[in-house]
Order: sequence, then C-alpha cells, then structure tokens
Amino acid sequence: MTNPLAALQDDFKLFLQALWAELDLPSPTRAQYAIADYLQNGPKRLQIQAFRGVESRGSPEPSSSGLSLTIQKEKL
Repeated sequence: MTNPLAALQDDFKLFLQALWAELDLPSPTRAQYAIADYLQNGPKRLQIQAFRGVESRGSPEPSSSGLSLTIQKEKL
C-alpha cells in the first residue's frame, strides 16, 4: 500500500482534488486540472491568468467560450 501523504505531495492534481473534497467543493474542471498540471510540470518561470466566464445553460461549469487562459513565459 502506498503512503497517501507521499501521493498528495507528488501529484498536485491529486492534492487539488483532495483539498476541494475536504472543503465540500465540486470536483475541479478539466481546465483547472490542466492548470494544476502546468503548475507542477511547466517551466520554472511562468504567469497564468484566468477568469471565470459565463455559465452555459443547465451546467455549473463555464462554457468553453467563456474560459480564458493566458500563459506567459518570462524571457531570460
């Protein structure tokens, strides 16, 4: 059996999911998992900007056209 604490420390997406469950939040969206993965595995220097868009009808998640993600790498 693996150590749950070690698994949470090794995978930020798993930590994100566990934290949100503890806070009684809904599961993170695919875009939020993508940002978490990029934070863990992306370049050392980066900037991520995002905003919540308009919700699509009948869905609590933002529509694909309402989500904007900008990632900028710092020039060395």
